[in-house]
Amino acid sequence: MCAPGEVWLIDSGSDKDAARKIWKHITENNWTVKGILATHSNADHVGGCGLITQRSGCKVYSTAKEKAVIENSELEPAMVYGGYPPKPLRHKFLMAESVPCGNISDAEIPERIKIVGVPGHYLDMFGVITPEGVFYCADAVFSQAVVEKYHINFVYDVGAYLELLERLPEIEARWYLPAHAELCQDICELARINRNKLLDICGIIKGICAQTKRFEDILKELFDHFGLELNFAQYVLSGSSLRSYLAYLLDNGEVEVSFDDNKMLWKAL
Repeated sequence: MCAPGEVWLIDSGSDKDAARKIWKHITENNWTVKGILATHSNADHVGGCGLITQRSGCKVYSTAKEKAVIENSELEPAMVYGGYPPKPLRHKFLMAESVPCGNISDAEIPERIKIVGVPGHYLDMFGVITPEGVFYCADAVFSQAVVEKYHINFVYDVGAYLELLERLPEIEARWYLPAHAELCQDICELARINRNKLLDICGIIKGICAQTKRFEDILKELFDHFGLELNFAQYVLSGSSLRSYLAYLLDNGEVEVSFDDNKMLWKAL
């Protein structure tokens, strides 16, 4: 159990500026930070860990896969790029400050705090249910406005994400707090909106691949469909997500791969 004035942080803000605001709130309340529960290693969730751990002496904890990226933050842009990340990708929005990280199973958190796996969006993301019944579910869902604006939100494992969104409403909590949506008491509609978007994108990709297509052509037609415009960052992030969709469709026997003239080609079945 935490003693009076002892707190655990869930994530740390996106960068040092966010961390300074968090630290100001901590010091104003005379709190002692026992540790940071990093739900996943995306820079916008762990960018403040360096400053807070330096000032508090606390430790960061996450799952094994996320731990690897938190300790070696170059892996985040490298993973989405598929190689050594060039300078346009080596910035605070994709590469937080690397910090030491422990395994979540070793964190001596109060018994009434519950760690819940919420896979799909990233490598091995988890959420946290507080003793008050607030379920911080990280990036398990995005707001309807975000879904309708960006359409192709980052996804690592499409199959796991679809399964999560189907069971998410069954995880009991008094309140649900996503990182990119408003606090709510019912997560059903948001889960439905996010799940339908994933299924919609799967269908659009299959439609594009009715004729044999190269990856670059699929990405272009997908962006054209939604009226989006590619830039370097979007090419890398959305391209990584597209590869995840294609992997899901390939594993489920809905598309096939062939090679012609040293070109990789995709075709819907």
